[in-house]
Amino acid sequence: MYHFFKCIAEEEDTQEETKIKQFAREERFKKQASSPYIHMIKIYIPFSIVIISGLIVVTVLLYRDMNQGKDQQHTLHVQQKTKCQLGSSQEILRAWTGSRGRSFLVSFIQSSNHAKKSNRTILVLAENDFNITATVSENQNSNLITVSSERSGNTTIKKIEVHNSLVPSYLAIESKAIAITVSSMASVLSMNDIDFNSDSTTVFPVDKLSTHYVVSTASPKMKYRSFGSHFTVAANTDNTKVSIRLVIDTDANITFEGKMYGNDDEIRIVLNMYQTFQVGLDADLSGTTIIASHPVAIFAGNACNRMGEYGSCSMLMEMVPPTEKLDKIFIVPPLVHRYKSQLRIVSPFETEIQYSIDGNKTSAILSRNKKFDFFIRENEIATIEGLGPLLVNSFAHASVEHDVYGDPFMITIPGINQYLNEYNLIVPGNFNFSFATFILKNSFPEYLEINETNPYESQTCNFSTISVGEFFYSVWTLSVPSGVMKVRTTYGSPFGVIIYGLRDNDGHGYAGNAILATCKKGWIRIENSCNFISPKRVTFEDALKACKDETASLTEHQNTKIEKVVGLQLREEEDVGVWIAVKHIELEDVYVYVSNGSRVTNENWAKGQPLGGKHYNCAAAKKDENWKWVAYPCRHTFYYVCKKHI
Repeated sequence: MYHFFKCIAEEEDTQEETKIKQFAREERFKKQASSPYIHMIKIYIPFSIVIISGLIVVTVLLYRDMNQGKDQQHTLHVQQKTKCQLGSSQEILRAWTGSRGRSFLVSFIQSSNHAKKSNRTILVLAENDFNITATVSENQNSNLITVSSERSGNTTIKKIEVHNSLVPSYLAIESKAIAITVSSMASVLSMNDIDFNSDSTTVFPVDKLSTHYVVSTASPKMKYRSFGSHFTVAANTDNTKVSIRLVIDTDANITFEGKMYGNDDEIRIVLNMYQTFQVGLDADLSGTTIIASHPVAIFAGNACNRMGEYGSCSMLMEMVPPTEKLDKIFIVPPLVHRYKSQLRIVSPFETEIQYSIDGNKTSAILSRNKKFDFFIRENEIATIEGLGPLLVNSFAHASVEHDVYGDPFMITIPGINQYLNEYNLIVPGNFNFSFATFILKNSFPEYLEINETNPYESQTCNFSTISVGEFFYSVWTLSVPSGVMKVRTTYGSPFGVIIYGLRDNDGHGYAGNAILATCKKGWIRIENSCNFISPKRVTFEDALKACKDETASLTEHQNTKIEKVVGLQLREEEDVGVWIAVKHIELEDVYVYVSNGSRVTNENWAKGQPLGGKHYNCAAAKKDENWKWVAYPCRHTFYYVCKKHI
């Protein structure tokens, strides 16, 4: 279901908007009506009137207070055109850092001839006051990079200007990478902000780099290297051995060190720290694989390319995610003011894929290191699912009014398992129009908070909903001003985000994150969460605090895989149990989940449980009870599992 709105403030809701919001409100009311608390309140209030009991009155008041914050958090304000009042007392749990980090390695690809003398820009954003160090190889002049600060509201953006001489040359081993170190967790955006030839990309931190990659570029419209496909390899470690297996869609070839290389040939090089090697050819290089002995950074795209029937050529550039961090399921949103988008899929493995356009599904076999293309128009939305990992890029085609709305740009589409629950983003200036597209799981835009407000009512350009498996996703695009954009959902659910900007004969775009989560050392990834199993027994309150200190939550529902891990680690011990985030409220004699106060059903309890009373106010999953729950005094000691959703 797709709904397209004009990207301007409107006095009244359109009929379709009203239907969508009314549907959301009805769904919320259904959930509230089925809540155990609502049923209990309906019973308690009449009963209090009959027996006029002070105890019952107190109970009702307690329920009201417990649910007040939750109701504010979830209520949809749909009756008037004002910003939603998003009141959330719940702490947002950051699942993982995604593309944020403290150490980055940046390089560039060549641009078209008219832009070769232009400098490049790197923008760095962190949550607090921070310092950065930008370093080049000792073989380079440090004056080739300059660092300055810009203010965006109350936030500082560090701007690194990179001299054009640090852009790597073709087929040469050079010391042209830039290393960036930040004093706190930061997001980095690499920007070729050049008139008529711009693009941008999120830069992944060094600890997210890896050794295996597959490249995606666009088929050149003109057979000149200045319009061709390119990729750059940048090393962060000395003696990095690199193998490049070329995939070339024509009979074109590359000459390096006196030897000619064609399709399926292998180029082998050795790079030292901060050295780069760039391949460029007047042919499509999609499907080329890169394997290195140490983690490397890869940047790929086209120096300048024209896409489709309209517009002129423009630079296309993205940082390539490592193969091990590619996803399998994608939602591809439409792009405002783009005639259509070409979607390119590549994979290092042969795999079956299924794609749909507005719900019409088609299956295909994607051969190893080959490409598969299809198109969506401005009013269409696509889903892509693969049995194996996929790299999906969107090449935005120029609009009919290309002199107003810009030329092509390239975006790496994030997979649904690459979504984060919060982002710190930079919306570059110098563009006539800037847009943000959000993809929210089982949620609506009213639950999204942007710079502590919700602009859904006045800035919506389009809105759609789509189902993927058992979940539905909202796809929402709005116009945004330049500057810093801090985005989160009010209840911590992950979501995807794409930023893009348009100006005369130009455009750029990037994703907020496009790499899969990796759990930090000592944590175990189980399905869509990172889990930490405590090494020692603690009390219930200490378990809650330990998880909170890790910006995680004490587990509420045991997972059979976690149970097996815990059982194996503690197989020699007796009385093995794991605390569950459930607590007993003596006044009402009910057990509730700590996270939201909802009542616990009886399905998880062991036989004869729970005991309740004054002393058995906490619960643990016991191994000798087949991991069913048993009530215990909170001062008892058990192991615990902290969980971060990803």
